[in-house]
Amino acid sequence: MQKHLFIKYFICIVILFPVILFGQTEPVPEKQTIDMELFEDSDISSITGYGNCQWLRPLDEPNETLLEQPDYKSDKLYYYAAKYGDSDDKIYTIVLDESQGTGEGYDTVYVDLDNDNRIDSDNEKFLFQMSTTSNEIPLRIKLMVSAGGKKIPYYFNFTAFPYTDENNPVEKIHANARNSSIFTGRANFDGKDYKIGIADLNSNGLFNDVEQGLFRGDRFFVDFDGDGKFHDSPSDLVESFSYGKYTKIQERWYSIQAGADGTSIQISPALPTMGTLLAPEKIISADLHSETQSQRVKFSEGSAQAMAGTYNLAVIKLSALDSSKRTWTTQGTFRSDKPLLTISPETETRLGDVLPLKVTIEPTGKSPSEVVKLEVKITGANGAGFNPPRAGQPEGSFDIQDEQGNVVASGKFEYG
Repeated sequence: MQKHLFIKYFICIVILFPVILFGQTEPVPEKQTIDMELFEDSDISSITGYGNCQWLRPLDEPNETLLEQPDYKSDKLYYYAAKYGDSDDKIYTIVLDESQGTGEGYDTVYVDLDNDNRIDSDNEKFLFQMSTTSNEIPLRIKLMVSAGGKKIPYYFNFTAFPYTDENNPVEKIHANARNSSIFTGRANFDGKDYKIGIADLNSNGLFNDVEQGLFRGDRFFVDFDGDGKFHDSPSDLVESFSYGKYTKIQERWYSIQAGADGTSIQISPALPTMGTLLAPEKIISADLHSETQSQRVKFSEGSAQAMAGTYNLAVIKLSALDSSKRTWTTQGTFRSDKPLLTISPETETRLGDVLPLKVTIEPTGKSPSEVVKLEVKITGANGAGFNPPRAGQPEGSFDIQDEQGNVVASGKFEYG
């Protein structure tokens, strides 16, 4: 299932003189402080193109002390602990109950909406319908969340459904809190007024988390084409931006500072310090993350300009032509032990090479078993794990031989 989103903003100060940025031939706008408004529509993902989510695992009892609870009707309750905001107590307890008694079906949900650790049997009780993993019947819920010293309204879609997988072999009722609200406002770029938004894509109730990869931080949006949505267009019109210290919007650099509560944003012209990053042949891009900034560096002839600083190398993308002039691409990620990379404005910084790639076939699954699962594992020289390269989705095949070298089984790998 996909995941969810949200938004935030800040304050501003007036510049007393024009500022000219490198590569810009006219004064940039003064600092702006935008008051943001909660966008309450439930169809958030159609507006932003992203959906955010907290997966709520079932509990047999609450994981916090509740001072007051309703007179439940079921002997088999499911508890969930949604976590939002930045207060010491971030847990919002949710309880599934069966209004007609045990075994009659879950049709009631209780939610500690104001996080006072008391569940009101009247004002915090909702009727709902069970979903499945393929059919969602969401219930829109409004919490009051503490963020940045304020209490803010925070909506999400609640769904609950029977679920099992390899890690959860016993069927239980799992739940999702998805598609939380965004905050929107209007800001000026290049003398024109546009709708803007900010989204809590990592689903923690805060709107100013630096993005450390998609759904691992927050996103800023600008509706440049005026269609009311924040979707990047096929014509390379970018409307979605990683939240961080600096943001490049239509070839200009800005500082965009959102409040943790999402109710205000400060936008001002900026001039980040840049350095030169060099890459070995076949590396076409690299994703770099730090506590204050994320950036995707795209290389041209092995060189690129990048914001100076110390970063974790998170993702590398390779591209190569084969003898038939087909382009093959593959992406490598560092799950852990991400290499540190310092980009300095005074010197050129070089990425280490990832080639050659090492390909191994690893059996997985429990032993003994009648079924052995074979997986292709591709590892770079720097430890990055790569996905299979794509060029018309070729099929890989294998033979299994006995001790005498006789082929006892053959097959093809599924692509993906």
